[in-house]
Amino acid sequence: ALLFASYSFDAACWEIFQALFCGATLYVPTTETILNYERFEQYMADHRITVAALPPTYAVYLEPGRMPHLRILFTAGSASSTELVYKWKDQVAYYNGYGPTENSVATSIWPVSEDARAGQLISIGRPVPNHRVYMVDVHGHLAPVGV
Repeated sequence: ALLFASYSFDAACWEIFQALFCGATLYVPTTETILNYERFEQYMADHRITVAALPPTYAVYLEPGRMPHLRILFTAGSASSTELVYKWKDQVAYYNGYGPTENSVATSIWPVSEDARAGQLISIGRPVPNHRVYMVDVHGHLAPVGV
């Protein structure tokens, strides 16, 4: 598993505990590695990393074929895009997460690679277990189910 987030960011909890709870090895690339897409892809390949959580704005610049061991990709931290979905949905088990820091690391998850509408629709998914999600409009009024 990969620790991409800074230790001071809430997403680091997700990455660290994911490795600890699953008995995985946690790899911590240097800032220099993260700042160079090609070096990062090589790091992923060299260490045979199978699980990564990345911001969509970063993952869109990576090539799935250069990280042959990656099996599960979580994106979160900003909105996903159709370009990103098309690039990754058939290459790995791709999940788009959503969860404002004030709420939780991840409040909802969308299994992109399991959704036939992926690419036509970008979703924040459904609430993770033990969570509820309420959507409100610009006026703060509760939106109908499905919005």
